[in-house]
Amino acid sequence: MNPLIERTGPAQLAKLLEASRSDRHAWTPSELEAMLVHQMSAGIEVDLGSLPPEVSAMLGGSSAGTGATIRTFRDLFTHSQPPVELLQLTKQFAKAMVYSPDSPIPAEIGQVLYLAAIVAAQVRCGQRITELDAAALREGIAWVLAQDWLDPALRGLFESGRSHLQD
Repeated sequence: MNPLIERTGPAQLAKLLEASRSDRHAWTPSELEAMLVHQMSAGIEVDLGSLPPEVSAMLGGSSAGTGATIRTFRDLFTHSQPPVELLQLTKQFAKAMVYSPDSPIPAEIGQVLYLAAIVAAQVRCGQRITELDAAALREGIAWVLAQDWLDPALRGLFESGRSHLQD
């Protein structure tokens, strides 16, 4: 092992790793917008991998008795009552995007999808799927709403989430 690394404290190593990760993902707002549009149109089943049978059953047909088909992330986040199980899987998928240094998808996109799943569960289903406290959630929503490249459908969801948290 490199003796220099052995003498470096955990906090210093974390800073180095974070710095190297942020250098690799310096995306412009227009690039982030294009990637978010693409991700919102992506098939959920493809991105979430092999889904449990009960969750897969929610995808091809109508869900929650509303007649709305969920095939993409856009469908999921604009659904009036999205399946909570699917929101939880999406949250896990997005969290992996944020924390994996090898993710082909920028952390910013992962953060938006992660928070969108949490907000959709809370606003549309009345269920909490996060351990984030209200202050952290408000901060995350404020960050998302400050992004010029945010998808309009998601902007509406996050504005509802912001209002919901103020109640």
